[in-house]
Amino acid sequence: MAQVTDNRRSGRSLVLVVDDEDDIRWCLCAALALEGYEVLEAANGHEALARIADRRPDLVISDILMPRLNGREMCRRLRANPATRHIPIVLFSSLEPSELAGACGDSYIRKPGDISYLLAEIARLLAHH
Repeated sequence: MAQVTDNRRSGRSLVLVVDDEDDIRWCLCAALALEGYEVLEAANGHEALARIADRRPDLVISDILMPRLNGREMCRRLRANPATRHIPIVLFSSLEPSELAGACGDSYIRKPGDISYLLAEIARLLAHH
């Protein structure tokens, strides 16, 4: 079994960005890195769960509509696991708020979204975590 890395050593919060669209994932990762966050990325929920098993992030930003394992199911699995249920999740999706039934994020931002609002929401969630 892999040893889960502690992010507090670096003094920077670790954010996992999960999105199947390469351009969106790249833009989010670049913006987060410029703000001083350490960033991991995954192209779907299955890949995200594997990343989290190796290195537990302080926060997850996730799309909902993705191949292999969608954001709803990934969130459900994170919330069902006592080791990961506390991780704040920001849902970043093109879905309407009325279409979010079954999604278990702590916050929702509609794509394409305002990056400054997203960064403020991340800071708010991390401050209260």
